Amino acid sequence: MENVQKIFLDTNAVLNLQDDLVNQPFMISQKTLEELENIKVSSNKDSETKYKARHAIRQIDENPDKVTVIRTDLEIYNILCEFELESSPDNVIMSTAYRENKKSPLLFCSDDICCKTIGREVFGLNVKGLEDLKTTISGNDRVYRKRNEIQ
Repeated sequence: MENVQKIFLDTNAVLNLQDDLVNQPFMISQKTLEELENIKVSSNKDSETKYKARHAIRQIDENPDKVTVIRTDLEIYNILCEFELESSPDNVIMSTAYRENKKSPLLFCSDDICCKTIGREVFGLNVKGLEDLKTTISGNDRVYRKRNEIQ
């Protein structure tokens, strides 16, 4: 079974996990927080999407022990240049995950098809969609519970 040490979520994963967001510790880019803020006040987003953004922000605020926010700095933009990618929010988020993955292997989670493809094919990240992530987390929980029952 796959042992996931770190989970890195992109913005759509944060929006769509909702109450499952804080079931396991995770990392996000500073850019994700900026996107959540923009979504919640956007006149172009529907009320459900705005609600999801507000709910995610509350979850993050109420569970600081579950989230690590990775700052967007000059090194992230240098990675974008190295890979000859534009400075889009998705690319900034994936560059942040790439840098963190170099420090310690992680699982990048997104349901955005382009984001998953670039993450896997350009940055060489271990990538999963939300349903796969939920399966991985519940599988890890079962293994953890089983180990504790044995002890």
